[in-house]
Amino acid sequence: MANLERIKFVTEQYYELQGLRWVIWGFVCFAIAVEDVGVIPKAALLLAVLPLGIAGFLGITAWYMRRYGMVVNAKRSYGPTVWSLLTIPALIGGMLLDKYLGVRPFVMPYVFALWFLVQFWMVGRSFRAHYLWIALGIVAANTLIGIIDWPAGSSLLNRTFVTWMQVGVAMIVGGVLDHLLLARTLGGKVLKMSEPFKQIAELDRLVHDSSRLAILTALASCASADFLYLARLTGLSKGNLSSHLSKLEAGGLLVITKQFIGKKPNTLVSLTSEGRKAVEKHWGELERLRREAGVGKV
Repeated sequence: MANLERIKFVTEQYYELQGLRWVIWGFVCFAIAVEDVGVIPKAALLLAVLPLGIAGFLGITAWYMRRYGMVVNAKRSYGPTVWSLLTIPALIGGMLLDKYLGVRPFVMPYVFALWFLVQFWMVGRSFRAHYLWIALGIVAANTLIGIIDWPAGSSLLNRTFVTWMQVGVAMIVGGVLDHLLLARTLGGKVLKMSEPFKQIAELDRLVHDSSRLAILTALASCASADFLYLARLTGLSKGNLSSHLSKLEAGGLLVITKQFIGKKPNTLVSLTSEGRKAVEKHWGELERLRREAGVGKV
């Protein structure tokens, strides 16, 4: 059921996986780093780089909405967010240690590495293994930079430069890989099931059809999702997707709501209580059949 797990994960983490936004901030981090060593003036950072970063972030967010659609109230865990907030005092403490004690290796990059480890452990161990490697990469690079005796005046002795360059690289790498995970999942190529599993899956065909099961799995992971998001996820044409949605609606499993966002029409789809019960029951049946048949994940 690996593909269905991936659908659930991507739907729950849809907005966090919009990685090109973090690529923008990675380049802003580079600008902060080189400003501190005098490569660009502070005025350029404040008046050009930061405004462009904000504009780029907002523009890419809008692009994701246009390309992949909308998910409402995804059922994500807030534990990682809480732990991420707890890294703020740790960052402040690391900054103070770096500033007043002059320790090397610098402390702040290790705190950023801790943030990636928290996200890996609490959110994405199955699908975000790259966060673990990013964290280990930060630790290794920062330790190496810290133990080498660099010549006086080297930028690698500057805590701001070293910290923000490492953070920038981490955000760009993590952002690109998050985006690829999102783009591949919403490319309609996650619906294939292994042949052995098809042979044993004699289940409710209204639910078990691969396209409809993908739709139901995604909707079970959020309050609602729009037509565009489901189309990107399944790779179905508008006509085929409408047909599947109509069958599920006729079966009492979902509700289709027509609305306008601004002046643009938008079709929002959500599960009924019966639909949620049906998909949860189906998931249990899939897992039971997989265990009994000794079939690997699909």
